[in-house]
Amino acid sequence: MARKTWKAFQPAYTPGTYTRVGVEQLSDEQLAKEYSRVRREAQERLRSFQRSRDPELREAAVVAEKAGVYLNRQQIKQAGGGRAMMEDLLIDAYRFVSAKTSSVSGFRATQDKQINALQAAGYDFVDRSNLRQFGEFMDYFRSRRDSKSFGSGTVATAFNQAQKQKISPEELKRHFKFYAQQIKGGADTITRAKSETRRGRR
Repeated sequence: MARKTWKAFQPAYTPGTYTRVGVEQLSDEQLAKEYSRVRREAQERLRSFQRSRDPELREAAVVAEKAGVYLNRQQIKQAGGGRAMMEDLLIDAYRFVSAKTSSVSGFRATQDKQINALQAAGYDFVDRSNLRQFGEFMDYFRSRRDSKSFGSGTVATAFNQAQKQKISPEELKRHFKFYAQQIKGGADTITRAKSETRRGRR
């Protein structure tokens, strides 16, 4: 079956409305109506995450559910949040549904773009099965180097920053492989993995 293409969410107002200043301009009726609409869209997208085979998407849905995000109007009232709380939730819900990664197809397309960029730069060991772990590894690896010169550190720009530091793909692959093996072995081995990674760079 062909993969569905990502479809952007169509807001009822201009993007500037979904900001702290913008939502204050809405009447109570407009705010409640638009929050209900955006909330429904956000919840539907989270349900599609739950149905996905991708563990990262399912985890995102679980985290959102536990955090109690996108409460309905009755729940907001019971929490004593009032209008201010609904404004905050509308901003958050809009930020989520307007992101390409808020849909399964958009999330996968973003993953594919990141993987293609990394593989083109020589990181041919990165694929969808280990992209997230590689990102976590890069966060740790970056934190142990000069953070100011290493840059922002999203996975999409990891290879750019690594090249600036003259870190070869082979070196990163060696450290990443050891890191992944130790984490797979259990939490009690993570400290040893990090220590070994530091020694390997000396």
